[in-house]
Amino acid sequence: MDNNRPLSLPFHEIEKLLLKCSVCRCDLVDEKSSFAHLLPCLHTVCRSCLLDNVPDTEENPKPLQCVECQEVHPLSKGDPTKAFPVDNTRLDLWEFVQLKKSVNGLDPECSVCDGVKASTRCVDCAEFLCIDCTSAHERTSKTKHHEIKDLSQLKTTDNLQAFRSPLTCPLHGEPFAVYCSKWTCEKPVCPMCTFTTCKASEGHHILSLKEATAQLKFDLEEQIRNTRNIQQEVQKVETLVEWEVENIDQHEKDLEKDIDTTVDEMIELLEEKRVELKNDLKKKIETKRGVLKKQREVLHKREVSIVDAVQFAEQALCCSNDAAFSQVDKHVAKRLEHLQHDQFDRKPHENALVCFDKSRAMAALQKNLKENLKVSAVSVFSPYTTVESWGEHTENHVTKISVLLRDYMRRPADLEGGLSEKMKIKVADPLGNYNIGSDGIIY
Repeated sequence: MDNNRPLSLPFHEIEKLLLKCSVCRCDLVDEKSSFAHLLPCLHTVCRSCLLDNVPDTEENPKPLQCVECQEVHPLSKGDPTKAFPVDNTRLDLWEFVQLKKSVNGLDPECSVCDGVKASTRCVDCAEFLCIDCTSAHERTSKTKHHEIKDLSQLKTTDNLQAFRSPLTCPLHGEPFAVYCSKWTCEKPVCPMCTFTTCKASEGHHILSLKEATAQLKFDLEEQIRNTRNIQQEVQKVETLVEWEVENIDQHEKDLEKDIDTTVDEMIELLEEKRVELKNDLKKKIETKRGVLKKQREVLHKREVSIVDAVQFAEQALCCSNDAAFSQVDKHVAKRLEHLQHDQFDRKPHENALVCFDKSRAMAALQKNLKENLKVSAVSVFSPYTTVESWGEHTENHVTKISVLLRDYMRRPADLEGGLSEKMKIKVADPLGNYNIGSDGIIY
């Protein structure tokens, strides 16, 4: 996987979205360490806010709710900082942003000398160096073969190739150099770990960190593509919901005209009924619109979660720090896999099936004014509609069928007010022909 992948966001957006705590908006990174704790939804909180919201003294800590997407993350008793991993990819992003800010005259200082402006950066040491330190770096046998980049060159870069903060094993203090792929680990480790906690004899499979990172990034690319496909499906359903909302609005106007026409013909006798009908209509329309609005909000929230997750995942792919990346990859992949398989309804929960039976009302006015003059509506969610046939199916003979309509919550549809007489249901044979007889379906 190419470490020269360009960042997808400008540096000021990176600072705003990825280097600030979601709760208090304080910095997630300083010059030496990251305080960014990654939630399963891929949003981030600082350590202070995490501890403030989830005291580790509670016997049964309450779930943590993300302030960005409102997803709720369960917690078990213990240190909450261990439940949500530290994202060390932010260290490299922070230094990248600091350098980009220096274009406006705020040059970074030498990592070794206090108060001295840096002129170069050592990629291997992940340090900014002044002129004197650069010379010393190039003379010292331990560092003379390190890759030195001039700051004027780095200020125009759009990737993290030169920003790889070295991470060390917390157990042995040595740099991460290999990767343990055993399912209980799935993390970077140092060479000493392969002789202690990650022995091959105990089923641990050790890979080179570079090789493992390349495969992890390849897999994450596939996850991103799959998640984007889900995003496209969400957008399609959003479009259908928007169309249905417009259709309902137009249908409301059309039905109001029908109501007005009928009520006007009844003159004073129906004035009181007119108000009742309009109120009834508005309640049903508002119910439908409310259902669609709620579905639209849920879909939008899902799309935002997908966009955030994909954006974060793409950002992670830009990380050239193999150790830091491999630490967060499984969390990113887990989130993307969750978004890919998290089920959602792919059709609008409501529709414009609202009817006002004006012809029947005029005929039955004198006898059944109160019972027959009303607005009726039905909620039908086609994926949950079932069809049953009765008796044996014989060619060229009529077969009786029953159609059970259900709403998006799987409740049987209430065909009130003669609405069933207004509905038309087409059933096609295997060849796509609509062979409808007077009493049923002709096979």
